[in-house]
Amino acid sequence: MAIINGAWSGLRYLGGIITLLLAFLGIVALFDLALGWLGGYFNTWFGWGFEWSLGSVLGYVSYPFALLLGVPPADALEIARLIGERTVVTEVVSYQHLSQLLAEGTLVHPRSAIIASYALCGFAHIASLAIFVGGIGALVPERLKDLSRLGFRALLAATLACLMTGAVAGAFFTTGSILLGG
Repeated sequence: MAIINGAWSGLRYLGGIITLLLAFLGIVALFDLALGWLGGYFNTWFGWGFEWSLGSVLGYVSYPFALLLGVPPADALEIARLIGERTVVTEVVSYQHLSQLLAEGTLVHPRSAIIASYALCGFAHIASLAIFVGGIGALVPERLKDLSRLGFRALLAATLACLMTGAVAGAFFTTGSILLGG
């Protein structure tokens, strides 16, 4: 009986995670589709070249935070875009884009790469929010309402913790770095 109950609990746990992960990512994709459609009209009317997606909008919102982290202004927009992108997708994609920025020489200051590599590190994204709410909610369904209320607060707190880690890394930055081959 213990094996059956354990297997059933594990299946509910996995099902809760998968279901909420698909739902959250589907909502983000729908939101990106609506933003892209609406943004296409704004770009046409005003002649803007702005990419309209949740990640890019969060990137522009993250710009002041990138400056507060100590990222030099020349690189702050690119790092802010990575932070915004990490919030919507995962840190893996953001690290791939950071690698591309380094390979292309887009980042002007090595300090930017160090701060970004630490600020992107962490599970502060929508997928982790779905895993948190879906997984714990499957185990304790009567507390699902409390979990869903705390979910976005936890995402905000995790994002701020990652940004603080980047700020501390920037405070201890020296010009010779293993990451940059120095």
